[in-house]
Amino acid sequence: MHEVTISDTNWERLKKWGDPLIDTPNVLLTKVLDIAESIPVGLSDKEKEEINTELSEERNVTGYTKDKEVARRENSLRLLEIFEQWLQSKPDIRLKHSKKTMNTYELMPVGDRKGKPAKLYVPTNGQARLYLPITNYRPVDPTGKVIYKDQISKNGTFVGWNVYPQFVLRNEDDLDFAKKLIEYAVKENREESQ
Repeated sequence: MHEVTISDTNWERLKKWGDPLIDTPNVLLTKVLDIAESIPVGLSDKEKEEINTELSEERNVTGYTKDKEVARRENSLRLLEIFEQWLQSKPDIRLKHSKKTMNTYELMPVGDRKGKPAKLYVPTNGQARLYLPITNYRPVDPTGKVIYKDQISKNGTFVGWNVYPQFVLRNEDDLDFAKKLIEYAVKENREESQ
């Protein structure tokens, strides 16, 4: 294994050839080299660009993008499985019910248990969008990763799932952040129920 230094400009150019969170730098370099080696030497820049365009179109036709989507979905399912295992290890969180596309968890109030449990919805269909318990996450989310849609209908009610703050799991860092969000929600729920 060799260490290589890549300029910021070239790194940004290289990233355009891959899928974020799926392709490693080695995979990106392999893709670029495969394409570079398939172009004959001595061609003009225009001819190289035409061949490059053809290769890109061929990659899409042969299912390259479908393969990326499958990998993305498998990664989402893996992250969701790890997240749910973590949820089930928490004493203040319990699985309320499991349905075909969504598992519902309740954050149990503590103390006198008079409060109503907050709910967390975790998709089971590979979509990695978590529907978080309703609370203000801004104190633990200064960069604004939590999505607040807040779309309200004409009669003054929230539209569909938009009442719930949402967070998308894309990678291991997001998984750690989602755990932090839930721990914060548990703490807020505990304080509200006392």
